[in-house]
Amino acid sequence: MEVADGKCVQKTGEAHSASLIEGRDYYFERGRFVLTEGYLRRRGACCGNGCRHCPYRAVPAA
Repeated sequence: MEVADGKCVQKTGEAHSASLIEGRDYYFERGRFVLTEGYLRRRGACCGNGCRHCPYRAVPAA
């Protein structure tokens, strides 16, 4: 994984989980692997990498 332009992306060609579905869980943008908000929400927690579609970063700190 790497962070580019403020979004968490994975280089094309790295191993991906067989359970991920293109279009639902991820998509490719300019040759980069981008996780969707739906997948990140199902994962259950923020990874802290600044993912573009992170549903957790919009939650205000308590």
